[in-house]
Amino acid sequence: MKLQQLSRRIAALALCVILLCSVSGCNRSSSPSPTPDADFDAFLEDLFVAEMTDNTLNLHFTLKDPEGYGIEPFEPTLGDFSDRDFTNKEEDWADLEATFADLKKFNYKKLDAKQQLTYDVLYHYIEQELSIKDCAYQSTVFGQVTGVQSNMPLNMSLYEFYSAKDVEDYLALMEQLDDYFDYCLDYESFRTDEGYGMSDGAIDDAIEQCEQFLTHIEDNYLITTFDHRIDALDGLSDTERASYKDQNRNIILNTVIPAYRTMIDELNSLKGKGTDLGGICNYDGGKEYYEYIVAHKTGSSKSIAEMKTLLEGVLDDSTEMMYDVYLNASDVYMEYFSDENFVVEGLSEPASFLEYYKQEMAGEFPAPPEVNYTISDIDPSIADILSPAFCVTPCIDDYTENVIQVNRSKNNGSSGGLSATYAHEGYPGHLYQMTYFLSTDPYPIRDALSFLGYDEGWAMYVEMRSYNWVTYEDFDSEYVRKMYVCGNLQNIAFCCLADILVNYYGYTVDELTDYMNDNGFNGAAAQELYDMMVEEPGYYPQYFVGYLEFVELRDYAKDALGADFDEVAYHQTILETGPCDFDTLRTQMDNYISTVKK
Repeated sequence: MKLQQLSRRIAALALCVILLCSVSGCNRSSSPSPTPDADFDAFLEDLFVAEMTDNTLNLHFTLKDPEGYGIEPFEPTLGDFSDRDFTNKEEDWADLEATFADLKKFNYKKLDAKQQLTYDVLYHYIEQELSIKDCAYQSTVFGQVTGVQSNMPLNMSLYEFYSAKDVEDYLALMEQLDDYFDYCLDYESFRTDEGYGMSDGAIDDAIEQCEQFLTHIEDNYLITTFDHRIDALDGLSDTERASYKDQNRNIILNTVIPAYRTMIDELNSLKGKGTDLGGICNYDGGKEYYEYIVAHKTGSSKSIAEMKTLLEGVLDDSTEMMYDVYLNASDVYMEYFSDENFVVEGLSEPASFLEYYKQEMAGEFPAPPEVNYTISDIDPSIADILSPAFCVTPCIDDYTENVIQVNRSKNNGSSGGLSATYAHEGYPGHLYQMTYFLSTDPYPIRDALSFLGYDEGWAMYVEMRSYNWVTYEDFDSEYVRKMYVCGNLQNIAFCCLADILVNYYGYTVDELTDYMNDNGFNGAAAQELYDMMVEEPGYYPQYFVGYLEFVELRDYAKDALGADFDEVAYHQTILETGPCDFDTLRTQMDNYISTVKK
């Protein structure tokens, strides 16, 4: 997974004023200029600096050396929390509209190819956001998966220390967490008054996560992970290490822990005030907002109805594949649904998988850039709340140094499922995709934009392909591969479909239960699934619709080029284009196809 990027404007996070990708095209076609437009370069640089200086977290996770990008040191901040008049969002929209107006002033014909691509990505990004300027719906920041109560401390635990200044900035940010959470609580109170308040069940889920955080006080993971990072930082004296550890401990015990207790009290006070209408479509402006967040999170311009049809087709196809395994390799089928003890031949440690995949991907993907990576164990104090492995997003000015963190508590050795996780996170997944794109020297502003549909869609696309590169002990490898692919496709396709049924078509929990029972799924799980969909609308599509777009794009390119289709060149076009919406990616692919046909 790619670490969740924090809001570029922390204050605006609660207002949902985030630049998003577009579902409509710009209809621009022009041969690029042979030379770049210097004014456009300056515009992009100013935009990037403005984004980076808006909050210290955003800056730290993006740049290792800000001064190398002309960014002078500033007081550490999580954002401006002074304005708590949530009824007036005009200033946020005005800033975005001004940026869009400035963008459109540039003569597209005078931009070179790299600039035109960046223009297109930005245009789509901003246009999509402005499309819901008048949408009434307000989303929560206390979601079950993406909520601030769980994600903010986790992000802080992953804050790297490169120097003593980083430590001091970190401590200054930690002292602001109480104000940050207080701001979020004020916003949640506003949402409730507006008729969009969380259900009592959703509040209970958020409170449970807060209480889980408080189960460890003296050994809280924000203390233990900080101590480990301080011990690993070179250049500090023993006295300095002890002082930093004491400062952090005091902040956790006297600022952060009380903030979580306040959060529990304030969330409890909102119980009984929200209107539990179920899926987001049942709220004023909710259906419009759902279309918006699905377009944002997937990068796809397909309508919800088109996605539904596509997902139903995937379910049908995966069910047929699964039945084929059952008929021809029942031992594989039974093992998959029991112990799932499929052992990959000849590979066991994470590094061995990554190096093996780097070799196997040759001939299908462009050669990876020369970068280093370290396999690091996830800190045991946060192992229970993290996935089996994840690739840490590198700073754009230090992308040759990378880290993949492995969760040994969830490591099943050489199990088949975990082998695909290494492909997803490493090669040819996130690590490969991120470093390849950064090696092309894109404009820095590209890194400030979030396209989860592209990022996660690519990682799943290569994950599905990676099963073909390994063999399994004791079982027929062909059917083990088939079982993994159809099992994964079926599970996530159904979760996406359930998300749409609940949040766009208004299914109740009883209707979802009936649908699951009628289609061969376990209806007993409907309540838990339903609660997740209601609390985090649009969460599952971001991880799967992008994958389906990549599959469709490959079919499109193959049909267009026939015998001239070159898999390496095809993947190179995707990687050099970089994260974007799929309309823009399709345009770039059309350009590639036209070049081949000349």
